[in-house]
Amino acid sequence: MKIYLFMPVLILSVLAVYLFPQQAFSAQSTEDLWKKVSEAENNGLPQTAIDNLKEIYKLASAEGRQAEALKALLKRIVLDTNIKGNKAIEKIKFLKEEIEKADERLKPVMRTVLAQWYWHHFSNNRYRFINRAQTAGLNESDFTTWDLAKLFAEISGLYLKALEDGEALKKMPLSDYSQILEKGNLEEKIIPTVYDFVCYKALEFYESGEQAGAAPSDAFEIDAAGPAFEEDRKSVV
Repeated sequence: MKIYLFMPVLILSVLAVYLFPQQAFSAQSTEDLWKKVSEAENNGLPQTAIDNLKEIYKLASAEGRQAEALKALLKRIVLDTNIKGNKAIEKIKFLKEEIEKADERLKPVMRTVLAQWYWHHFSNNRYRFINRAQTAGLNESDFTTWDLAKLFAEISGLYLKALEDGEALKKMPLSDYSQILEKGNLEEKIIPTVYDFVCYKALEFYESGEQAGAAPSDAFEIDAAGPAFEEDRKSVV
């Protein structure tokens, strides 16, 4: 009797795994995996942490949790870069490669992060860029050889590309990406969505003195007080 009672339960369990593999697979909680990541970092085992981050990325991506997936990916990139000597060129190269392979829903935020990483590199090496004349025959794969005009054109392109799908970004609460995007002292009521954040960071970049100085004399400029940003100004009032 016990055997016959047990068999239907077993059959149902097998069918659940077969018919609903995603739900069964997701039983492995990412919360447990995050704990393993922390333990590995505390024990000085970055590769073990990276292996767990890969699993988190797979699970979160499959279940549509883009913010968690991106958090795992960026942390993995940072750890991997640290293993390789903590070189900015490796970190940015890694992220650029991942953007090409990523889900379309993740790309706008990833491009925004990449733009910020470029800007951080400039901020940390400001004197090198300012004293560097425009050069011909730049090494496209090595941004550390770029002049200001080239670097800022890359950053500008990333922001513009990220904003192409503005409607999707407006549906992303900034709070979901609070551990990824550096919003500083800005309150979420001022920039409630990822769209607002990207607009703010783009304007911050375009208004920087260095960016203006690196632009050609006949460069096209968008007036922040003009009609192009009227909707964004209303959203922060």
